[in-house]
Amino acid sequence: MMSKHEVIAAADRLARVLLPDEDIRERRALRILMQSDGSLNPGTIRFPWQIVQFRIGGAVTAGTNRAEEIRIPTRSKIMRLDALLKTAPSSQVRFRLTANGAPIPNAAVTVQPGQNAGASGVNAYVEPGDVLRIDVLSAGGSDATIIVAYIPDDGS
Repeated sequence: MMSKHEVIAAADRLARVLLPDEDIRERRALRILMQSDGSLNPGTIRFPWQIVQFRIGGAVTAGTNRAEEIRIPTRSKIMRLDALLKTAPSSQVRFRLTANGAPIPNAAVTVQPGQNAGASGVNAYVEPGDVLRIDVLSAGGSDATIIVAYIPDDGS
């Protein structure tokens, strides 16, 4: 008769023959990610993108610091700017993102005449505690939302 230890060792050897380590790891990962009904466990997948939104109500007029200020808590890479207007402008409207009052290089987005949206890739860094603001360089349209997509930098 086999001891309990021998039975466990034999079962382990049999499992390794039937399921290679790679498959066992995959099954364990799926058990962590998925619930028994096939849905994802809440909080198991995180997307790196985060967004902040600036809103300008009513007519969009030119000027500096035209919306609320937002402080960034960690070093982050600004990836994209989107501008949405409820009422399309009759002339080009341009928004610029600043950090602590200084323009961020290439961080501007334009909405063309007759359009309700514009987008721009950025690729610039901001530091912990920087205060982000929106300047309106050319006016038009109404009820603007400017969306800043960024990725916190973990140093890797």
